[in-house]
Amino acid sequence: MRLSLVMHSFNERLLYLAASEGRLTDVVDLVNSGVCVSASDVNGRQALGIAAWFGQLDVVRYLLAQDASPNHRDHDNRTALMYACSSGKTHVARLLLEAQADASIRESHAHWSAMHIAASHGFDDIVSLLLEHRCSIARSEGDPCDHTPLHVASTNGHASTVALLLERNAAIDAVDKLGRSPLMLGARTGSVAVVEELLKRHADVNHQDSAGDTALMVASIDGRSAVLSTLIAHGACKSHTNVPTTSIPHQSRCTLALMIVCDSLSFVNVEDGQERHGRGQELNHLIVTRYSEYVSTRPSGTAILATASLMPVFLSMLQTIAGPFGFIDLHQASSRTLSLCWHFCG
Repeated sequence: MRLSLVMHSFNERLLYLAASEGRLTDVVDLVNSGVCVSASDVNGRQALGIAAWFGQLDVVRYLLAQDASPNHRDHDNRTALMYACSSGKTHVARLLLEAQADASIRESHAHWSAMHIAASHGFDDIVSLLLEHRCSIARSEGDPCDHTPLHVASTNGHASTVALLLERNAAIDAVDKLGRSPLMLGARTGSVAVVEELLKRHADVNHQDSAGDTALMVASIDGRSAVLSTLIAHGACKSHTNVPTTSIPHQSRCTLALMIVCDSLSFVNVEDGQERHGRGQELNHLIVTRYSEYVSTRPSGTAILATASLMPVFLSMLQTIAGPFGFIDLHQASSRTLSLCWHFCG
C-alpha cells in the first residue's frame, strides 16, 4: 500500500514536469495510467496551472478536455489564468477565457485580479484580451493599497498600458488608500512617458494626496528632474507647501527651486526685445544639468545653496548659463518666486 502511494506521488510529479515542458505525449500517457489531472503539488498547483505558466498551449487544451478546472486556486488563491497573465502567455490566457476562466478571482496577497497582474507587467496584448472579455478595471475588494490597474501600470512605468486602460474609461484621477492618483505614482517612479500620457488626457496635475503632496512634490522628493520639467510645463502649481521641506533631500530641493524660479522669470531676447517663454524648458534642463555636475564635486552633505548665500549663487548660475541664449533682465523674478526659492532651499 505504501509503495503504491509513493509511486502515485512520483507519477504526479512526472505529470507536473511533463506539463511544464510541453511533452503532450507523456502527459497523455500519465493521465491514461491513472494520474488525476486535478492532483495538486505542495503549493496547491495543478498541472493546468503549471502548463499555463510555461505557455504550453497543447497541454492546456488537453487538460481542459480532461475536465481540469480553469478556476482551481492554489494556496495563494492564484488561478491558471493568473499564471498565464504573470508570464505573458496571451494564447493560453485566450484559451482559458474561452473555457470560462473567472477573471474576477483575486489572489490572496495584494488581492489583485488577472487584470492587475497583466497591467503590472505591461502585457498589453493580455490587457486588451481581458478588456475584450469585459474584465473589471476597478480597484480590488480587500486590496490593502486600493490600487486600480491604472495605478499599477503607472507605478511600473507602462505608458502603453496606461493608454489602453484610459481608452476604456479607466478613472484617471482615482485615488488609492493614501489618496494618491496614478499621476503621482508615475511621477514618483520617474516615468516621463506615463506622466505625459496621463497629462495628455487631462489628469489633475495639482491633485493632493492625504498628506498634502502633489505630483510635483513627489517628483522633487525623488529628484525626478525630467518629470519636474513635464509637470511644470503642464501647469503644476508651485505654491503648494503642505509638506515640510525638511523631508526633501537638499539636492532635490535646490533642483526644484532652480526650476521654479527659471519657469517664473520673464526672459527677454536681446535682439528683438520680445519675451521668449518657449525657451524656458530648454534653459531648465541646462540649469539642472549644470547644477547636478556642480553637486557631484562637493563633499557629501554640504549645504551648497545655504539660505544666506542662495540668491547670489543662484543668480550667478543663471547669468552664466543663460548668457548664450541672449537673455537679460534676470532679476525680474517676482517676490512670490523668491519666497518659494527661500522655502525650498532654506
